[in-house]
Amino acid sequence: MWLHLSGLSSYVLTATPLIGLVAPIVIWQMKKDIMPKIDGHGKDAVNFHLSLLLYAFAFAIIAIVFSFVTLGFGAIIMVPLGAVVGGALWILGLLFPILAAKAASRGQTYKYPLTIDFFRLFA
Repeated sequence: MWLHLSGLSSYVLTATPLIGLVAPIVIWQMKKDIMPKIDGHGKDAVNFHLSLLLYAFAFAIIAIVFSFVTLGFGAIIMVPLGAVVGGALWILGLLFPILAAKAASRGQTYKYPLTIDFFRLFA
């Protein structure tokens, strides 16, 4: 449960999403050999936070390229759209770890929606 909630540390400590990625990685790596069930939870939590970072980075790149190609006029569209996308990612990053922590406290696994399985792809 704490592994999933540790991803919320970026909301408490700073606005930097990398903090929300580091805390689950540290807990997962420290406890995965001691508690075998935590390995799956750790992979899921880290995959989710990596996916959020990838989505935010991809949107930023698309917005920059679109604004550049349209000689700056694309920024008129991309700035408000960026606020909507950023807000949605912020809400998802807050909501899904809480749901995952509730499931983990009941002894269940939680499959984060919209997550790319990086660790299962490269394992």
